[in-house]
Order: sequence, then C-alpha cells, then structure tokens
Amino acid sequence: METIINYIENLFRNYPDTPRVRKAREELLAIMEDKYHELKSQGKSENEAIGVVISEFGNMDEIALELGEDGNTSKENSGGYEEVYPMNTDQAKEFVSWKISFGYFIALGVALCILSPVTACILDAFSEAGILSSRFTDMAGGVALFCMVACGVAIFIIKGIADDGRVEKIKGKKISLDNAGRDYMEREKNAYMPKFGAFVAIGVGLCILSVVPGLIAEEVVGGTKLFWIEDIAGTLLFIMVACGVACFITAGTRKEAYDVVLGLKKIHEPKKKNKVMEMVSSIYWLFITFIYLAWSLLGSAWGISWVIWPLSGIIFGIVSVVVKAVTETGR
Repeated sequence: METIINYIENLFRNYPDTPRVRKAREELLAIMEDKYHELKSQGKSENEAIGVVISEFGNMDEIALELGEDGNTSKENSGGYEEVYPMNTDQAKEFVSWKISFGYFIALGVALCILSPVTACILDAFSEAGILSSRFTDMAGGVALFCMVACGVAIFIIKGIADDGRVEKIKGKKISLDNAGRDYMEREKNAYMPKFGAFVAIGVGLCILSVVPGLIAEEVVGGTKLFWIEDIAGTLLFIMVACGVACFITAGTRKEAYDVVLGLKKIHEPKKKNKVMEMVSSIYWLFITFIYLAWSLLGSAWGISWVIWPLSGIIFGIVSVVVKAVTETGR
C-alpha cells in the first residue's frame, strides 16, 4: 500500500492543495485501496496487486478533466509516464548490480574492438625491425584483429539478448520505489556522483592525450634506424582510447541504473528502424572493411591502415545526419 500512496502523491504533486483536489485524491486512493485488498484476497502477490491497481486507476486523464485540466497537462503532472512498475529495495539493488555488470561486459566488448589493430601494429613494427618475417606478421596480425573483433561482437550479442530479456517487463515504464528503497538509492547515487565525475574526466583526458605518445616517438626516433618504434608508440593511442571509452561506458551505465530505479529515467522501447539508414550503413561499412583489408594485406600497411577507422567513423557520422534528415523530412 505504501507504493500506491507514494504514487498518488506523485500524481497530484503539481496540483494546488484545494478542497476539490484533496477530495479527488482521497477518492482515488480509496478506490485503489479497495481494489488492492480485493486482489490480495484473490491470492495475488503484493507486486502483482500494485501493478494491476496502478495500471487500471493510475491514469490522470479523467481526473484532470474533472479538475479542469487537459490531457497534456495530466501527462505532465504524472511525470509523462503511462505505466508504472513497482519495485522494492531488494529488486532495485539487484537491478543496479546487474546493470553495473552489464556495463563492464559492454566496455570489454568495445575495448576489444578498439584494440583489435594493436597486435598487427606491433608485429608490423617487429617486421620493419627485421625481428620477424613480414609474411608471418601479416598473417598473425590479420588473424588477431578478426579474433578480437569476433570476441567483442560475441559479447555484444550475448549481453544484448540477456539485456532484452531482463528489462523487457520494465521497458517504457517508470519504476516506483517504496520510501526505504528510494532513500537507499538516493544515498547510493549521491555517494557515487563524485566518482562518476572522476571517471568522465579520466576518460576525456585519456582520449585527448592518446595522440601524444605517437607525436613524441615521431620526434625522437623519426628518420633514425629505430623508426619502427613509432608503430609501437602508435598502439598506445588505441590503448588509451579503449581505456577512456571504457571509463565512459562503465560510469554512464551505473549512473543510468540509479536514474532508472529512482524514476528519473525509463528504459525506452526500441525506436522504429530507419530502413534507408540501415541499408546505407551496411553498404558503407562493408566497403570500408574491403578497403582496409586490401590496403593492409596487399600493401603490408598494418602499421598505418588503422587510420581508416577513425576517419570512416567521422565521415559516417556526417552521412548519418544527412540521410536521416532527408528520409525523415520526406515522411
């Protein structure tokens, strides 16, 4: 019942405290309380009973009309959420713990994809130094690249499927915590926010400074017999960017988990796909992959061909904006 009372207070929080509003609030609470006890007597669990009651009587449209408000205002006053999912403290803790773990796996998958050219770059440097044969380094570098990308993609697929199954029941709904759970999660979030800021700052710093090792190596060993060290120093760019992006993902995922359980954010239903953008994306990245492999394998250019990916990413961002603008305007 405490969850229902909190929900009622939230529904009416933006209405003036007038006798008419108080009467409407009391009547709605009485109706929802009667329905709650009826469902409990039928053997429903507390969460099931609360969910049914809120879904049946938690819409403000009719009440807003009686109070002289329109449908848009009612949605605004109810927080803009059509459905509510009740959750207790233990469920909230479990959700946050799982979401943090999910963030770690996604960060790992992204890091593997970013780091995939590193082995090829290092082996190419050994080839230029005369330590290993170019034939071996080209083969081993290519195999390592595809293995790391395959592992990263596998993580995305496996965790993505698990994510869909885990959050399916709360998609598009606002989570409603009991008072004890809300107080606990607010304390947890407030304690985490300084760490969140630190992770973001570290991530930004790593991405900005990632070009520095390569620039230093170019100045120190460029034009000398140790020029191959430039390739090894260049791998630090991938490593630093991977660490920076991992900081963004893990920090952001944890903050999002707190926002979701506190009702500040909801997990949205997947948007309708843009078919044109999907087709353009598939063709574009297949073409880029072909260019990368052709340049790397035929030209033995593993040490420099990696520049295709950041440049392609920037170009794809521009293409995406243009394609979406054109297709959405034409609807």
